[in-house]
Order: sequence, then C-alpha cells, then structure tokens
Amino acid sequence: MTLIQKFKELYMKKSIIAFALVGVFALTGCYHAKVSTGLPASAEKIDIPFAHSFVFGLVPPSEVRAATQCANGVSMVETKMSFVNGLVAGLTFSLYTPIHITVTCAAASSASLPADSQFITVSESASEVELADAFNKAAEKSVESSAPVYFVYN
Repeated sequence: MTLIQKFKELYMKKSIIAFALVGVFALTGCYHAKVSTGLPASAEKIDIPFAHSFVFGLVPPSEVRAATQCANGVSMVETKMSFVNGLVAGLTFSLYTPIHITVTCAAASSASLPADSQFITVSESASEVELADAFNKAAEKSVESSAPVYFVYN
C-alpha cells in the first residue's frame, strides 16, 4: 500500500466520523415554542420542568390547569425541550419524551374611564322625581355628546 492510498483511507475514515458527529449534533436540536395572549404578564408562573410525553411527543403531556392558579388568565405559554429533556429522550430512544412547560399568569387589569367622561351626581336620598330628572338629563347629555354619562351617588 502506498503512502497516498493510506492517506486516502485515513481521510475517508475521518470524513465518515466527522459526518456522523455532525449528523448526531444536528439531530439533537432543541425546540422552543411560545404562545402569547397579549395580556400583560405578572410574576406568577407555573413551571413544569418534566412534563411527561411519550413516543416522540405523539402522546402529549397531561393538560395544565392554569385557571386555578391564574385568576386573571394566562399571559404566555412556553414549551421547550431542554438539553436534559433531550438527553432523557435520547437515552430512551424517544419512547419517553419529557418537555419543559412554563405558563406565565396575566397581571390584574385595571379599568379606567376616559378623561373626558361626563358625570351626573345624585344624592342617595334623592326622591323618585329627582332620580327621573337625573336620568333624563343623562340621556340628553349622552345624545348630544354621543358618549356615555356616568352616575355618581353620594
């Protein structure tokens, strides 16, 4: 065997090993998905680092019941496969495929009235006639301005 033949043989072996290593690393990519509802986020989160799914994720993990912990709704749901999740999936030949789920709860929203809101103040001890007059005034103001009129009882 000549020196050139030995070099070609060694080059082919190293090329196959390098190609196999690149293929292995390319197939171990992690995935990451975020779903945002548009609601402002709070600091409260539900974190499940090992949500159990099976057979390449075809059997999904159980449902996360966020309604009990997120009183104001959900701001964002994030699912990803961490390195450790991928390692476990690889060791089990993806029969067990855990994923990391993070649910971010929404912050409490506060309602506010427009700055140009119109109000009619009525006494709590007002008679039925005074209440009827106040409602008529409110209706007239609302028609004139094409905006709602608010009642304040004091």
